[in-house]
Amino acid sequence: MKLLYFLQEEKYLNIGLFDDFKDIKKFIKKLLNIEITTFDDIYNISFYRDSLKDYEDIEINGNLIPISKYAFAPYNEIYFGISDLTDLSLKGNGIIEGFSVIENYAIDNKDLKTYIDQREKAFERVQKALKSRGYKVNRELQDSEDGEAITISGKGERWFFAHLDPSFVDSLPEDEEEFEKFIDEELEN
Repeated sequence: MKLLYFLQEEKYLNIGLFDDFKDIKKFIKKLLNIEITTFDDIYNISFYRDSLKDYEDIEINGNLIPISKYAFAPYNEIYFGISDLTDLSLKGNGIIEGFSVIENYAIDNKDLKTYIDQREKAFERVQKALKSRGYKVNRELQDSEDGEAITISGKGERWFFAHLDPSFVDSLPEDEEEFEKFIDEELEN
């Protein structure tokens, strides 16, 4: 099932659960008079509250969804968001479908354990290499806009080293000699 919601800045407003894409398309067509053809089209839609009526009921399969433009701030864009939800009262087949957000990056649930293991291994390798060069290593900025970062300090100063994001984790060389060279180059930047 898909949970469709409005997103404006930090505000979420749930719309409802949908079993299939057909009903999501129908809702968007009735609300904004926009035709979408693919699921990804939803993420390309943005609008302002003035596109909405003061109040209206959108009917989907006999359900009336009340919508008012006054539920939103006047000058900020509104987007649609979708979350995959799993009915946990039904018998499952392992890892649920969907994704988890780790420091602002969506990671497919099937890949989450592997990603977390790689991320922690990457941090431990970097930490060991930096400590061997005389730096104190910290993990900071969790839940910030750019995500968790590795910072270093030494000689009375503190520096940003790198964000602990998927691209950084993927960019670390496996070869130990190349890895050490990578660390030295990052320290020079």
